[in-house]
Amino acid sequence: MKKVLLGIVVGVIAGAAVTWFLLRPPEALAPKDSTAAKEPSSGIRLTSAQQSQAGILVATAERIERKPEVRAFGRVLDITTLITLLTELETSKAALAASAGEFDRLKTLGQNTSARALETAEAAAKRDRLLVASSQTRLLADWGQQLTSRGDLGALVQSLAKHETALVRVDVPAGEPMPFEPKTVRVAPLATPDAAHDAELIGPAPAADPQSQGAAFLVLV
Repeated sequence: MKKVLLGIVVGVIAGAAVTWFLLRPPEALAPKDSTAAKEPSSGIRLTSAQQSQAGILVATAERIERKPEVRAFGRVLDITTLITLLTELETSKAALAASAGEFDRLKTLGQNTSARALETAEAAAKRDRLLVASSQTRLLADWGQQLTSRGDLGALVQSLAKHETALVRVDVPAGEPMPFEPKTVRVAPLATPDAAHDAELIGPAPAADPQSQGAAFLVLV
């Protein structure tokens, strides 16, 4: 009888031990010193001398602001009409100076000049003034305010005529977003796109191209 009771007690203890093992919390079997398991591996650490010997350069990253860019296509403009209009304008100004001076001279004579001569001089001055205004309007319409108002326009035209510089029209393709006003321009031939260099931005072109129908600018190369 004692052996039977002893067997029952041993069986109960064994069953309780199995039940605890199956239902134990995970932390119960964790080792007491779990520092190595909790701390992540820091990888390989090198001293400054080792980094230098290995050719590793450690530096603080610098913040760089990338400027927005828009790709466009340009073509060199024929300046024949520009030279023609400038010549007409200078000729009209010279004629106006002469006719206006003659009209003023006749007015100062008073009764010593005929009314017919005074009217003729006045008509000539008005005609030359209209010719000057017409040349200025056509020059402005064809080439824009930014170009025609330059103080060095005469010297610039000479440079263009000698092919020392080129006047280029740059057209942005239609549909290309243009959320900003350009400040700088870089140009490169299609055959050698890596040979890009800075160019002088004059300003917006006076008229849109009917084919591209996008934003357009005049550039000096």
